[in-house]
Amino acid sequence: MLRASQDMNTELYKNLKLSVRESATLLVVIDKSIEHYNKNYNFFWDRLNGAGTEKQAKDWSDGIKHSRKRLKELNSIKAKIEESEVITKHQLA
Repeated sequence: MLRASQDMNTELYKNLKLSVRESATLLVVIDKSIEHYNKNYNFFWDRLNGAGTEKQAKDWSDGIKHSRKRLKELNSIKAKIEESEVITKHQLA
């Protein structure tokens, strides 16, 4: 049985029309999310180092994996946004 998340490579192409303010806001939101997951990652590492039971160690390890995955995805999205072509359209009022 094929699992979509592992065996299929699906790509989505979408053009977005954003104002300069919206574009800046989007990048700030991504930066804040990256900051949040970095804090989570560090928190889970600290907890893992002090884990007293095997279950605690597993829980903290799962948190580390989740945070690492999100960081990778968010950094990839941010890089794609920053590297993508920007088309500026000016209109006189």
